[in-house]
Amino acid sequence: MIFHGSRCMSLVVAVVLLATFTTTTFAEDAPNGLAAAEEKAIQDAVNAVADSIVQIQTVGGLEKVESVLTGTAPTSGVIVSEDGHIVCSSYSFVQKPSAVLVTLSSGQEFAAKIVARDKSRRLVLLKINTTKKLTLPKIVKRSELRVGQWAIAVGKSFDAQTPNVSVGIVSATERIWGRAVQTDAKVSPVNYGGALVDIYGQVIGILVPLSTEDGSQLAGAEMYDSGIGFAVPLNEIQHRLETMINGKELTPGLLGVTLKNEDLYRGALEVASTLPKSPARAAGIEPGDLILRIKDRDVTSHSQLKHALGPLYGGDEINITFERDKKEQTVSLTLADRIDPYEQPFVGILPSRHRDGTEIRFVYPDSPAAQAGLTEGDQLISLDGKSIDSAADWRSAIAALEPGQTATVEVIRGTRRRKAEIVLATTPEAIVDKLSPTGDAKSEETTIVDLSLPAEQNKCQAIIPKSYDEKRDYGLVVWLPSPKMESSDDLVKRWSAVCNERELIVLAPQPINADRWLPAEAALVRKFIDLAMTKYEIDPTRVVVHGYQAGGSLAHRIALSNRGIIRGVAVVDATVPRGADIRSNDPREPLTYYLVRCQESKYSKFMERDAKGLRALKFPVSDAELNESRYLVADEIESLTRWIDTLDRL
Repeated sequence: MIFHGSRCMSLVVAVVLLATFTTTTFAEDAPNGLAAAEEKAIQDAVNAVADSIVQIQTVGGLEKVESVLTGTAPTSGVIVSEDGHIVCSSYSFVQKPSAVLVTLSSGQEFAAKIVARDKSRRLVLLKINTTKKLTLPKIVKRSELRVGQWAIAVGKSFDAQTPNVSVGIVSATERIWGRAVQTDAKVSPVNYGGALVDIYGQVIGILVPLSTEDGSQLAGAEMYDSGIGFAVPLNEIQHRLETMINGKELTPGLLGVTLKNEDLYRGALEVASTLPKSPARAAGIEPGDLILRIKDRDVTSHSQLKHALGPLYGGDEINITFERDKKEQTVSLTLADRIDPYEQPFVGILPSRHRDGTEIRFVYPDSPAAQAGLTEGDQLISLDGKSIDSAADWRSAIAALEPGQTATVEVIRGTRRRKAEIVLATTPEAIVDKLSPTGDAKSEETTIVDLSLPAEQNKCQAIIPKSYDEKRDYGLVVWLPSPKMESSDDLVKRWSAVCNERELIVLAPQPINADRWLPAEAALVRKFIDLAMTKYEIDPTRVVVHGYQAGGSLAHRIALSNRGIIRGVAVVDATVPRGADIRSNDPREPLTYYLVRCQESKYSKFMERDAKGLRALKFPVSDAELNESRYLVADEIESLTRWIDTLDRL
């Protein structure tokens, strides 16, 4: 386990007081005054809880998780039952150790077994066999916490008998969508799994690394000792303790809705779709419904909805009040611990690129649309009796359906209206052989634009079709080569023809280190994407990250952490980062993959594994194979861009 011991001091050395506390003069004049009283109070608080905190050591397991060396340094846990149950952070177990050892403050050492996990709050419940009654801590209710009160982070990483301590305040009480308390006390691997306690030695919560967005196993650990730390309230863990003692794992409660408005803080909570076999769909919630209350708690923004649902688990029963046709309805449902992955339904058409209207640009051969007699030039006007005014409307309406369902489509052909019954299929993985270009197939002229970000050293170029027209929407390809792969001239030569033919803008950020991409540069690439989307007219259905080797691994990382904007991932000779937490496909954040394996590469078999895993999560995966380890040549790039050109398929 990686940790920074110098940042979290033992009581044997010192107790750290808040830097903002300025009583130096008073302390000098009155050594037994306020400063001395505070120091004693902190020491007493630590002593009060010390016997309830244990040292945990893990043995064996993976050396690396998500490219991070894990090691086996000791961490901490908190006793929660007299007969030997201990709660700690799951961060201590990401390497899947072969053995776990617990040392009490008395120095006694016990083998421990994992009883259950809380996957929502990143906790693990351990059990040791002891005939001696263990010391339980006193616990603070979250409702009694106040922002600004003392908060002391206590662990046992350095010594099972002497706590390591860091002092701060409670910064917030409802963080990580209602799951955690925030503190500015130094929190890092040396005290993960330990306790955050108040000035009276009562436990506020269990210290864990958490993140509001990233769902990976190590999410939040990068913020160690930053002044942003989290603790899961122990009194809330108590309410679920019996369930975990019985061996049942706890998972986040899932409702199964997607919203039309993705802004966290503004806009109504209108349902865009409900996932098949989800609690929401079973309860009768439909697209267009406006969510008003969760468990009698008003929710008016996406953020409030996440706070209302965030603390809940699979199996929890809730009431939801929503508005339909200006009338309120309330339904009761049970949140799910898992929902079958969403599978994109397929009609078999490509819509025209006109911003208004729903004219069919292309009909897939042998698709449901072709079998129903739809042809290029037909104008879509309704689905199952509901008007369709744009391709976005059609996309939302189709997302609410499942493969195998029958839908009634109405089109206008010439001056006549026509209805057709369509049985939806699953999205095909084969790439269309022939597809007429939407842009200028004869031109290879492009403009090279240098992009830059304030205070950032990374360079970035954008390849823009010479015929760029602000009245049209362009696909965006973020090209991440293997470092030192090629010059800018080679890049332009590879992509100029297809940029015009398929109406694409290519964004080419460069690593700060010419030898390698750094994982942290994923966030920088996102900034360049945002910049490009503000400068140019970008089609949101055709935003693709594309990389070769190390650039491909970064492409995977960028896509998984930016599901809201990325729609396609195309990699050559690159694997999904080890340990990545991949959420299944989602109707509001659909992802499509294009994987090119190189037979001679050591990554080939791992890419086969990736493809299998992605398909199990119902992502459409197109794949290709090269005989040698190399990047794509002209005709292979043309095939890739045909795939990109169909990402707006319906």
